[in-house]
Amino acid sequence: MIYLENRRILFALLSLLLCLGSIMVMGEFLLTPVLATVLLAACYVLDLPWIKTNIDEDHREAAEWGIPLMAGVLWALVPWVAETLHVPWLILLAMVWTASTINFTLLPLDKTAYVVAPLLVSLFFIFVSKSPVLLKTNHPVLLAFLMIIVAAFLVASVKIWIANLMEKKKKVGKSPLPASLSKQIEKTEVAQKEAKELKEQVKKLQVDLSAAEMAKMEFLATMSHEIRTPLNGIVPLLDIVMDTKLDDFQQDYLTTAHTSATQMQKLIDDLLDYSKVEAGKLTVEITGIKIKKVIQEVAANLGPVAENKGLELVVNYDDNISPLLRGDPIRVRQVLTNLVSNAIKFTDEGTVTIAVKKTRNFTTKEAVRFSVKDEGMGIPRDQLGKLFTAFTQADNSSTRKFGGTGLGLAISHKIVELLKGTMGVESEVDHGSHFWFDLEFSKSQGDALNPGTDIS
Repeated sequence: MIYLENRRILFALLSLLLCLGSIMVMGEFLLTPVLATVLLAACYVLDLPWIKTNIDEDHREAAEWGIPLMAGVLWALVPWVAETLHVPWLILLAMVWTASTINFTLLPLDKTAYVVAPLLVSLFFIFVSKSPVLLKTNHPVLLAFLMIIVAAFLVASVKIWIANLMEKKKKVGKSPLPASLSKQIEKTEVAQKEAKELKEQVKKLQVDLSAAEMAKMEFLATMSHEIRTPLNGIVPLLDIVMDTKLDDFQQDYLTTAHTSATQMQKLIDDLLDYSKVEAGKLTVEITGIKIKKVIQEVAANLGPVAENKGLELVVNYDDNISPLLRGDPIRVRQVLTNLVSNAIKFTDEGTVTIAVKKTRNFTTKEAVRFSVKDEGMGIPRDQLGKLFTAFTQADNSSTRKFGGTGLGLAISHKIVELLKGTMGVESEVDHGSHFWFDLEFSKSQGDALNPGTDIS
């Protein structure tokens, strides 16, 4: 349906001229022509951008020929509401209306017939029902000629309407999709194409982000390794110098330097381990493990630290644990050392307890729970969820007070996951904390065949 925008205005202006002409010729004011002119003027609203965007194409198409049809009906009422009739003017009105409908609209022939038909039908019945005296004409031949023209047009319109209706019935099942449905399908296809492009962009960004993350971790690992290399020379030399004869001031200076270097070495080790974890390069080694020996080594290494703070380090070991299992002693020692170090660091008085207990026994495996309890400051419940997040501590001020990067628990949690275990924490402020992790260890072949045999 194609309309030229200025044709609507011209159609409305011509209707206004016909309205004024009717008032002048018939000598009376008629409301129906005015309403017809207003309708045709309102048809210009269909060209507004908002209407074109938001109104369905089918409804807009129906309005484009429905509004002129309503205007034609209003013009058809003119002969019936007027007190006086003027046949020449009515004939001129019908001719001008027909011509303007054809020129100022580009409607199909059947739609054009619908718009013009009401006025012509009205004139036909006026000529049939009214007397020549009332019509103010004494030329029956002219009247008959007009009636024949009107009748011929009506027959042609009906014939076109019937032919169009039959053609539509033949095309049922083969007709193209309605304009609205076709438009919706087109919008759907465009949306699917945009979604596909967006997915490709997201995928590309994910690849770029992964590459950037890997580059960052590789840089972090490289720098950590390079910084740790000179520290490996500094710390042993400080140990050697501290064993020589020194005065009190020299001993104090070297002790401070040794403590700082050791702390820096621990930070670098944490960064290196974390970078390995994030890069997926942290591996575990399944070999023979004596859990009791691992516990004894951790207690021996951290016992003096606890003693210097006036703390008691207690070990509770379950003798029912098989003496020789298969696992990764290095990673178990690393996690346990981190938990015990934290317990000592955040406890000012009382006891730090290391407990190891067998929780389940299978034919080929044993489940063991490692737990570390302290009587320290404790952790608020709303902060427990952040403990295993990198670079996070329950209290940020503790970094300045106690030192550390906040990586220890994050690394330990990752290691436990890598060992296919679980890790958790229970804590209460001013009543201490309880950290634990569960691991499954494979039994040696002899223990698997004879689970009750003591080979100590």
